[in-house]
Amino acid sequence: MTSPLHLLAGLTVTEAVVIHDYFQLVFGDLARLSIYNDISFIFGPMQGLAGIDQFRGKIVTAISDGAESIEFTFLDGAGFKANLRGQACRGPEALELYRPGFPLVVWN
Repeated sequence: MTSPLHLLAGLTVTEAVVIHDYFQLVFGDLARLSIYNDISFIFGPMQGLAGIDQFRGKIVTAISDGAESIEFTFLDGAGFKANLRGQACRGPEALELYRPGFPLVVWN
């Protein structure tokens, strides 16, 4: 079964923000991804959550999801990895994917 995250491939980030202590990517009216777990930047010049807004305008080219992490790669080579291990959890959810007209998808 394919992860619903793969539906984000090819989409452009219209907003990338830190809300309280989590990170959110918005893809226009198509989708919103909230990431509550720890993330690490794996490519590009970004440092810490202060650089999240630099994802705005970037196109998602690949999403690799596994049991321990989910990795996003963008057209310009930038990317990040969301840690799914237990010690990275800050709350009951790790990620939430909202798409209008579809059920909310939650990773715990």
